[in-house]
Amino acid sequence: MYKLKEIYLNGQDVTSVKENNLEDSFNIFSYNKNLSVETDEYKDYTLQVYNLSGRLVLDKNTNGNFNTNISQNGIYIVKLVFENTVLTKKVSIQ
Repeated sequence: MYKLKEIYLNGQDVTSVKENNLEDSFNIFSYNKNLSVETDEYKDYTLQVYNLSGRLVLDKNTNGNFNTNISQNGIYIVKLVFENTVLTKKVSIQ
């Protein structure tokens, strides 16, 4: 077993990792054919929605809470990008 003593990124010593948990900061859910994203903490983010065939259904730069209608029933992959962090969640629209 090996223990890593030092990590260097771009020539800088990394001594701690700041954990940015988007899952605790964003609430992504569906209701009545609507997709909703709620947040109190972050303002500017990119929201992308894909169907299970991989087709991009929605690509939106937004801030704060967001709601949109998804006309087709099915399972969708919601990708939320904030700065350099990505949150991906599966959502069922019925």
